[in-house]
Amino acid sequence: MIMLILCFSAVSCGNVLKQEENNVTEQTVVNKAINGSDEIITLPPELVITNSLHEISAIRCGYYWEHEDEKGETVGETCDAAHPLDCRELLPTFDIFYTTQSRISPEIAYLMFDICPDKVTVTKWNEDAAADEYDSGQAVEVSVTDDGYKYIELCDASLYEIYAEWDSKEKYRGNARYSFIANLVQPIIVSGVEQSLPFAD
Repeated sequence: MIMLILCFSAVSCGNVLKQEENNVTEQTVVNKAINGSDEIITLPPELVITNSLHEISAIRCGYYWEHEDEKGETVGETCDAAHPLDCRELLPTFDIFYTTQSRISPEIAYLMFDICPDKVTVTKWNEDAAADEYDSGQAVEVSVTDDGYKYIELCDASLYEIYAEWDSKEKYRGNARYSFIANLVQPIIVSGVEQSLPFAD
């Protein structure tokens, strides 16, 4: 028997952000579990988007999560949130750079979860997509390195949603959606000369 908790009903991203601040202690429990303790994992893992130039924490916008409580009973929690197109002004931005004034090379962005999910899919929308153009999203290929790290290529200014599932563990399972915006940074021109961009050595 699953005890179901409804934490929100069609909440805004602003409320999700506030909830993230209030859940610092609970997320610490998640981190302890990763380090090998027997603590109960009560929330979906956090997601960091990173490469050699930039790192941000993606916003967790909605999830369903089941876990065992102290009595060994299963507790389910649902948190609804607005679609990322409806609250884009609250999403963190990940900067990508033109390599010249007219060309941009794709940048790799690694999807670093606290706990590796069993399934990941990524969808993107153009930065100028209207708030009601939910069906205009495009699937983004998720690649995997030889070491098992998942990554995507960012090559334009878009809004991204990452959907992740965990379903292979006995004590916790569920899914979550995360969002961020890729921000395309124009090259800086000084006295007619294009300045160097902040690429890592």
